[in-house]
Amino acid sequence: DLNLNISPWIPEDWLNMRFRVKWHQANVRISVSKGQVIIKSTGKLKIKVYGQEYQINECEEVKIKR
Repeated sequence: DLNLNISPWIPEDWLNMRFRVKWHQANVRISVSKGQVIIKSTGKLKIKVYGQEYQINECEEVKIKR
């Protein structure tokens, strides 16, 4: 499985968290808050978030409700 697969969570007393990963030549920015996950990628990407698959196009931002 070459998809990026994440199930991010944050500690109860945090408001949000952001991090970046490099995945198959794409820079991926992931922001996590209590209510949603926001993903933006510099390249085309297939990603599973909490088991659900998403297709992200180059420079597209995807918002996923938790």
